[in-house]
Amino acid sequence: MKKEMRDLALWCLETAKKQGADDCGITLSRERFVNISYRNRKPETIKEASSMELSIEIYVNGRYSSQRTSDLRRDSLKKFIANAIVATKLLAEDPYRTLPDPKYFKDIVIRDLGLVDPAYQSFNPEKRHEIVKAIEDSCYSDGREKIISVTASEYDSYIEYFLLKSNGFEGYLDATVFQVGASVSLQDEGDRRPSEGHYAVAVKFKKLPSPEKVGQIALERTKALLGAKKIKTETIPVIIENRNVPRFLSGFLAGMYGSNIQQKRSFLATKKGKKVGSSLFTIIDDPFVYEGLGSYFFDFDGLATKKRTMVEVGVLKEFYIDWYYSRKLRWEPTTGSPTNL
Repeated sequence: MKKEMRDLALWCLETAKKQGADDCGITLSRERFVNISYRNRKPETIKEASSMELSIEIYVNGRYSSQRTSDLRRDSLKKFIANAIVATKLLAEDPYRTLPDPKYFKDIVIRDLGLVDPAYQSFNPEKRHEIVKAIEDSCYSDGREKIISVTASEYDSYIEYFLLKSNGFEGYLDATVFQVGASVSLQDEGDRRPSEGHYAVAVKFKKLPSPEKVGQIALERTKALLGAKKIKTETIPVIIENRNVPRFLSGFLAGMYGSNIQQKRSFLATKKGKKVGSSLFTIIDDPFVYEGLGSYFFDFDGLATKKRTMVEVGVLKEFYIDWYYSRKLRWEPTTGSPTNL
């Protein structure tokens, strides 16, 4: 499939250049996914789908646009590209929109990050249904008299990306993803019906906890809510569970994005090299974690990814600056978004 994607991307790029584009970027994505869920021991969702999509970036006469299509027949693509170029010429000029300097991707070194499960191709429907039923059975293993409903699910996918740009960048990435989970609703005092769940995700199936463990944790987390009482308003220390960290950290990370800095929406814009948190607070962004959900060698600008210390013992060290906002800010680009934190 990689060769097929590359051939199509190359044809699209050449077609765009022939039709008047100054520069062009092509992204092809292909995904196949399966999703199965049971609710109260009956199938609720059984879905399987495959899709392939092309996204094209057009640079012409100092103008820029990005458009996408899922109609990949070459006759249709030729018309789509021609129309995209015509439409782009009608837009306002944006001198900051260019393809990145090739020096920012020349150091990319490709190595195995363990992102594809070799067992994915043999992962059959029977196995998927067995997993979901085992999760659901585990949820019903204790406290059955209080259970109102149980939903168990399994999701898996295989996705490929191929990027080709007229500045010489070429990149390919493929990965598998597996997710299992359950949610449980229980009857409590009066009309209270606490609901909780547990989900796990990994790029390889063997890295997931057992279905029985997933169901057990989902049930235990829900039972822990039984008999909960409202407490008085007061100021107390709070321990944040690791699964809730993204909710709290997202607001902080938003201040590190180049778009927010350039648009004067960042509280961190002038804080680089300054203390912004506790000395216990360190954030390391590592795109090369083996079997990491956020691992990759390049971003969608085509910039080479690097392991970076974003915050060190409370001191802000780096920002997330993509190519476009690096030009608007006149800063050195890093990458546009987090990988594995």
